[in-house]
Amino acid sequence: MRKKLPPGPIGLPFVGYLPFLKGEPSKEFVQIAKKYGPVFGIQLGSCPVVVLNDWPSIKEALTHESALARPKDSLLTALLPPGFTTMSGDVWKAQRRFASRQLRNVGFGRTSMADHIIDEINHLSKEIDTSVGQACDLQTLLPISVSNNINSLTFGRRFDYTDTRKKMFDEFLKPDPNFNLAGILQFFPKLGAFVVTNMRFLLPSSLRTCKVIVEEIRKIIKTEYVNHKQTLDQNNHRDYFDAFITEMQKSSNGENTTFNYEMLEGNTILLFGAGSGTVLITLEWSLLILAAYPTIQQQIHKEIDEVIGRERSPNLADRN
Repeated sequence: MRKKLPPGPIGLPFVGYLPFLKGEPSKEFVQIAKKYGPVFGIQLGSCPVVVLNDWPSIKEALTHESALARPKDSLLTALLPPGFTTMSGDVWKAQRRFASRQLRNVGFGRTSMADHIIDEINHLSKEIDTSVGQACDLQTLLPISVSNNINSLTFGRRFDYTDTRKKMFDEFLKPDPNFNLAGILQFFPKLGAFVVTNMRFLLPSSLRTCKVIVEEIRKIIKTEYVNHKQTLDQNNHRDYFDAFITEMQKSSNGENTTFNYEMLEGNTILLFGAGSGTVLITLEWSLLILAAYPTIQQQIHKEIDEVIGRERSPNLADRN
């Protein structure tokens, strides 16, 4: 396999170059690129990896459709039901196209979605107000607030902050400092998948916790599925679930359809993980920057007061 890779550093049998990646791998790759160039090959565990270490190489590679496929053997396939995360090719395109269209139909990127966001911001503000004069852990509050916006798209409603079902989704979003250790199993996909499926007692604690949380989330999704199916109006979709169930019923007589319950599970989990995760990280960094630079914070506040005023909340139209 090494012969098929671009030039790069030689590792050890079985583990490859993993033992030599200390600290932040991205910084290690910068140093390796100084010797082998911006594109180099490296063996990580049982996985041959091509590292793209500059913008032109990344841009060129990602314009080729052949480079967009997901790995066939992945730890995610053992942890999660099939969905966007594990699909490639025509199946991925069909599911992505359907999700984009239906999420827009139920409000994503529109005024109705902005109303949900503003409502959720008001709930978040009230929670923060209860901690006036005290330190406030936003890493606990922000996931709750952000994922509730995904709730409105997928389930058609928000969960209360004290709802036990809500807490499961929030636990799924919380960063785990021990997950990097578990991530090593990604580079031994067949071994990792076998351990996840058959020998859970050998899993790192972070992966065991993740597996338990995913199983609890699947129970919540099952309940939502049953409720949506019982109250479904095919001519009036309330959310992504309604749209997907309608498509399932239309496709029920077809063969090899990808619109099935397992795909609904996998897509829903991904919407919460990817949809909430990126927004969450952006918000955390934005708040940290504003806290570090109070003068910038004051300038932004002043501009909002001057342009929008204090009588209403900002909305999407204010961007113009």
